[in-house]
Amino acid sequence: MTESTAQKNRRIAKNTLMLYVRTFITMIVSLYTSRVILNVIGIDNYGIYNVVGGIVALFSLISGALVNAISRYLTYTLGSGDGDRLNKVFSTSMMIQTGLSLLLIIVAETIGLWFLNTRLNIAPDRLSAAGWVYQLSILSSVLGLMVIPYNACIISHEKMSIYAYFSIIEVVVKLLLVYALYLLPGDKLINYALMLFILSLTMQIINIVYCMRKFDECRVRWHYDKTLIKEMSFFAGWNFFGNAADICNSQGLNIILNLFFGVTINAARGIVMQVEDAIKKFVTNFTTAVTPQITKSYSQGDIAYLKRLMDMSSRFSFYLFLIPALPIWIEADTILQLWLGKYPQDTVIFLRLSMFVSAITLIGNSSYNAMMATGCIKKFQIVAALFGLCVLPITYMLYKFGAPAFSCYLLLIANYSFVVLSRVYLLQRFVGPLLSWFFRATMSPIAGTLALSCIAPMVVHCFMPASIYRLVVCAVTAVACSLSAIYVIGMNHDEQQWIKAKIGKRIKRLYA
Repeated sequence: MTESTAQKNRRIAKNTLMLYVRTFITMIVSLYTSRVILNVIGIDNYGIYNVVGGIVALFSLISGALVNAISRYLTYTLGSGDGDRLNKVFSTSMMIQTGLSLLLIIVAETIGLWFLNTRLNIAPDRLSAAGWVYQLSILSSVLGLMVIPYNACIISHEKMSIYAYFSIIEVVVKLLLVYALYLLPGDKLINYALMLFILSLTMQIINIVYCMRKFDECRVRWHYDKTLIKEMSFFAGWNFFGNAADICNSQGLNIILNLFFGVTINAARGIVMQVEDAIKKFVTNFTTAVTPQITKSYSQGDIAYLKRLMDMSSRFSFYLFLIPALPIWIEADTILQLWLGKYPQDTVIFLRLSMFVSAITLIGNSSYNAMMATGCIKKFQIVAALFGLCVLPITYMLYKFGAPAFSCYLLLIANYSFVVLSRVYLLQRFVGPLLSWFFRATMSPIAGTLALSCIAPMVVHCFMPASIYRLVVCAVTAVACSLSAIYVIGMNHDEQQWIKAKIGKRIKRLYA
């Protein structure tokens, strides 16, 4: 039986709520864990862990191209209701992931190992520890690849509650492991990498067992479907170009920063990525809950609901990001001081610029998911790759001429802005006129909301002396102004009426 729009919206709301509970807990624990880790293993070791792990992530970009292919095909097939094809998609995904895992091991143990030992700026007495971290990172990456189809099944079936429970368990155990570092003898960096690998292995096993018991399609049948392999490989092949640009921009920049500025700057970027990831995870709960409905809407031909989801996802992703990000952006110095005590130079400017990159990415996520739903990604990925892959060589040249370390973020802001606009333009082929609608319905309310939200907290920041008291006042003012601006400018009439109705019901229940 076909679901109504109201039922779909209720499912999105329920799944979003579950993911928010998960993220609130994981974000608080993760941020505290970062402080403890920095104190236990030190800034240099923290930088080594980030740059070495970045090499493995860089070599996994080929397999990463299949992540979206698997999620797209599973969700699209669920929307069309073809159960037999669903199992074929899952089994084919497992076959491809197994092959690519072997390829990752070969590349990482040859080219990657050579690069680690001969090119990275790591002190000679820490190369042995870096080697251990590298090998454990390879194993963790292989485990991550093999469990991707199972995670895609959980999301495609919109079982967000179990997804939330797994994440909460993992992050809490990770905190306990960090405290165990105080007690264990030996090299703390190696112990940290080893414990994270054991945790990853345990969680992946639990994940696989759950999926095999709950979803019929997760029982692998090793039959060879040439047509499906070709179809998914073609999709993944073009998606590879976009993934290559993203991985190079995120992990390749770690390597370039290391070559020019050393491991201390890697530690600064590692801290920034922790904050950035924590906020983005808080926001992407909403997009994670919406994405299956975007794909299913397209598979069912409901373009009107698809566009509505795109608009709502883009706007509310930004609003949810704005609420925690604005006070952090304004009071970055004070927050880092309270959180970490001592932190590497350039962390503040990295943090502020990275938030612009994150905001642009979050606004563009809905159009990305819609493009993936169509399956026709060739033109977009060519455009994204051509411009995205320019970031690394341009960054390298800028550093050669003495540009500051934060220059890479300015290039990322320009690149991602262009990519989002080109994606919206190319989507018009499948959903009709979109570009002018995107500026009018999505970007205009976002810009107005941002402008109105900034005024009062910036006044507080400029006219009060730096202190914890200013931090509290600024944060409260920023949140209050953001919520007010979102309601007045950021929402359309129907959304405002829905908010009024919900508040009215709550008030009646209180006085009933």
